[in-house]
Amino acid sequence: MSNTPVGSIRQLLPHWIAMFLLMMLILQLVELLVGEMEFLPSLGIVFAVALTYPTLVRAIGIAPAAWQR
Repeated sequence: MSNTPVGSIRQLLPHWIAMFLLMMLILQLVELLVGEMEFLPSLGIVFAVALTYPTLVRAIGIAPAAWQR
């Protein structure tokens, strides 16, 4: 894809959706196992997924070109 903003969005959109769904899944699993959580622990989980996901995607070789820079 191109290096235009639209091209970058097209590359990143599937990963943003996957990351969001992974965050929701992990939050639901933690609430199922631990019970209802406060805001700050939930926010910590969201940040952990948001920071870990791109690294894992790069490690398995399916990162978009925008994350390869």
